[in-house]
Amino acid sequence: MKHEEDRLFKTSEFAKTTGVSIRTLRHYDEIGLLKPSYRNEAGHRLYNVDDFIRMQNIITLKFIGFSLHEVEKIMDENNNLKDCLKIQRNVIEKKIKHLNNVVKALKEAEDVVENNNNTNWRALQNVIKAVNMEQYYSNRVKEYENIYNRNDKVRQDEQERIKAKMRDVFIGKNVLEVACGTGYWTETISKVASKLTAVDILEETLTEARKKNINASNIKFSIGDAYKLEEVEGQFDAACANFWFSHVPKSRIQEFLEGLHSRFEKGSAIFMADNVYVPGIGGEFLTKYGEKDTYKIRELSNGEKYEIIKNYYSEEKLRSIFEKYADDLHITIGSCFWWIWYTVK
Repeated sequence: MKHEEDRLFKTSEFAKTTGVSIRTLRHYDEIGLLKPSYRNEAGHRLYNVDDFIRMQNIITLKFIGFSLHEVEKIMDENNNLKDCLKIQRNVIEKKIKHLNNVVKALKEAEDVVENNNNTNWRALQNVIKAVNMEQYYSNRVKEYENIYNRNDKVRQDEQERIKAKMRDVFIGKNVLEVACGTGYWTETISKVASKLTAVDILEETLTEARKKNINASNIKFSIGDAYKLEEVEGQFDAACANFWFSHVPKSRIQEFLEGLHSRFEKGSAIFMADNVYVPGIGGEFLTKYGEKDTYKIRELSNGEKYEIIKNYYSEEKLRSIFEKYADDLHITIGSCFWWIWYTVK
């Protein structure tokens, strides 16, 4: 009896089973995206189970939103079925999280309209922000670390000072790194920490972080939401959240800090660093009437522009925010960056 794995399908059968047209199959054959594994003596296409696997990948990746060129590149670079399925799952999970954020913003806008019986432009603005923000961070992954590589001696010197203090604070610690991004600061922490769990909301940034030459024996990368740190597995005695605080809406500062500090016992070490406002650096600076948050217009190398939250703080303001959580609070304000470290009360 012939095994199912050995069965061959004619073009019409394969088209019907996979739900694509014969014309599409011919097109995929012509461009080399899906060539049938066999042809009979008459030259007719014959497809087998391996072709089904490739077609599943094509259909799913197209559904996700990739172009045919991108689909071909992904499949060529990931011949292993398990790897290709994992990529598809990760991308869809990210899209689900993004859509959930958009749904939440839409529901809030809907409630405002219902309660006020009119359209509230701020509620609609939150919908726009939800759509734009994750799109920006996803598209910016490849350019993320350009901010740390500017040819500016003052900036480079301050970055080295930040790294030196981080090595001092995190030596021998079990560290939770919040919003680790592409792993620029992760690399520094991993060299001195006993253990390190680095979390970020985007799989794309974690993929870039994993490519770095980081000590794999003491580090774990994981998807994690900075506002839901209770979901991160593990026990920690130190935390890092570099270049994240400026992107926290001021209305959510308490939510973020309460969630962060709830994971740590008294005496645990906390370190954060972020930007000082420097005119002309990092895009056009915006303020909006009636809003506490400030913004930057960021332009990517492909010309796309995004409006993102970017808040800046004085030493006085940082002290007023963190002193309720901190013992032995240290604040350094440089020309380009600020950085703070303290122990949890």
